Amino acid sequence: MTGEMCKPKNAHLDEYYWEQYLSPLGYSILGDPGYCIRPNYPEIFDLQDFLNEQFPEINATVEPFDVYQGPYISTKIGIRIWYGTSKMWLIEFRDGTFKEVDFEEIIEIVTNLVKRENEC
Repeated sequence: MTGEMCKPKNAHLDEYYWEQYLSPLGYSILGDPGYCIRPNYPEIFDLQDFLNEQFPEINATVEPFDVYQGPYISTKIGIRIWYGTSKMWLIEFRDGTFKEVDFEEIIEIVTNLVKRENEC
């Protein structure tokens, strides 16, 4: 396994859309960690949707990285959000530091960053 990950067009759609698609080798892409699609990484796509509903100005997007670390959420406010351990998330700040947080802390951090951006 090379660890490469791709994000095909319509990655945000559910398993009913993706069940018809096969990899170039003829295998289902559902459950294949190399495909950054909603059915394979539902939590991160759900978090992206929530963030965009609450904070549309941050333009959160799920981006592929690799199958070992998984995808991440990129934002216009300069943070990236990665899968963490268990029920935790990992936020990468602009300065390259990381902090492991739960869902409520993500909302608090994003709210504060959006307020700060709007003050400038």
